[in-house]
Amino acid sequence: MRLCCKKAVHIVDCTLRYRSVSTVPEIEREKATKDESSSATARFSPEAAMLKEDFFDLQSQLPRSCRLIAQINYFDALKLSKLTKYPLTVISVAALRQVAVQLGLPLEKVQKFSFAVEQKMNDNCYHNAIHVSDVVQSTYIQTLTAGPICDICQDPIVKLSVILAAIVHDVGHPGYNNAFLVASRHSIARKHGDLAPAEHMHFEIFQKLIQQPELNFLECLTSEQHTSVIALVKHAVLATDMSNHLEFVYRLEPIDSEKYVLFKLAFALKVADMSHSMRSFSVHNKFVDMLKEEFRKQGDRERELRLQVTSGMMNRYEAYADVAESQIHFLSAFISPLLERWHTVSNGSHLVKQMQMCLLENIRMWRMLSEKQEYSNDSAASNVVNSMQKIGDTSMQKLQRRFTFSFATGLGIQIDSHKVIHTADGYNKATTQLDPQTSIGKKRQTAPQIGQCEFTALHKPVPCVSKCYSLGNCINGSHKQIS
Repeated sequence: MRLCCKKAVHIVDCTLRYRSVSTVPEIEREKATKDESSSATARFSPEAAMLKEDFFDLQSQLPRSCRLIAQINYFDALKLSKLTKYPLTVISVAALRQVAVQLGLPLEKVQKFSFAVEQKMNDNCYHNAIHVSDVVQSTYIQTLTAGPICDICQDPIVKLSVILAAIVHDVGHPGYNNAFLVASRHSIARKHGDLAPAEHMHFEIFQKLIQQPELNFLECLTSEQHTSVIALVKHAVLATDMSNHLEFVYRLEPIDSEKYVLFKLAFALKVADMSHSMRSFSVHNKFVDMLKEEFRKQGDRERELRLQVTSGMMNRYEAYADVAESQIHFLSAFISPLLERWHTVSNGSHLVKQMQMCLLENIRMWRMLSEKQEYSNDSAASNVVNSMQKIGDTSMQKLQRRFTFSFATGLGIQIDSHKVIHTADGYNKATTQLDPQTSIGKKRQTAPQIGQCEFTALHKPVPCVSKCYSLGNCINGSHKQIS
């Protein structure tokens, strides 16, 4: 059964921003009780979102930068959140539409489920409905013809699963990372254990929602199909645990066909989860600010509980290296290798090439800002930075590296600080000298070749991929690397 399409009108306010306002009776009655100025910024009501308004048809009414099929560097989830109170519902029902029709799923329940997920999202600074909307859009475009998982998504069950996993991958997120949940003996960690407690909680909420008769749009699937969807969603959601980040960079592709599907599905969601790094710089910069504030709120909570702050970045009272330098290091050390590996796994997908180009552009923008950034004399950060600059570049670099390490640990990435320093410096140097077209176009090995062990280079024709990702000493011994 298809939902009725309700007529919608566009209202242009004084700032020339489009707002889509439904004309269903609930909204009309609400508008009658408000003045004209408030009606110009009216948002979708819960009743309209769940029962009346057909969100499947709203895509054509949105600006191109807010549509599901927008290019990777053009989509703006933040703008979408200003046009509607329910950005996740809008983008989710659009992403699920085609595969739902293909499998004969009830569209009204798809919409109700999407709305229920959004209602479960907490009002965090970063892990909120806006972030998930960004992830859903990035996941969807990876399933298209030019996308890196278009091959496995020929199976509609796989396509349904990866989109569904993107929708629920952060549902109910508490705004704290797993390290805090475990250290504080949070109820989530007590219930789900020390290994990826937040991700297990996300999947549990998904299961509870999909079991409700009014939300179970999977009811039309066969028992085998239903079991497959649940298993694939669970695998992808658990893979978003950031402590496993480096495994995706260095893990070899499975030979078994079923494991290969699981590997690519999880990899696609992993990349989508970091997709703000590949958006336009104006969008990316706002997401970085949101993420930093969430980290600092966790730091505030840790001090209240008298816990050891998990990373320096979470202490809002401590001065750091400037954000621009930290982002150069972080994007170069963690996101760039991830995309290089994804480029290899996807056999040179055009979309992944675009992602790499966007990432390099953002790194260059951060570098430009780091060169031009000025510090106010009355800020504590300015005093510390100026002092470090007087001491010398080496001390300043240490502060910047520490900030990068703090950013990584805040996300939950587990890596030794020594490796962060050398990896960040190596990639930063590489991105300064590299032509992006040359970097993206050349063939990759089975893992990004940052450096080679001297021993490996002399005795084997392949790079050392045994987690030897630093530019310092090889962890397999005292073999020095050739950079």
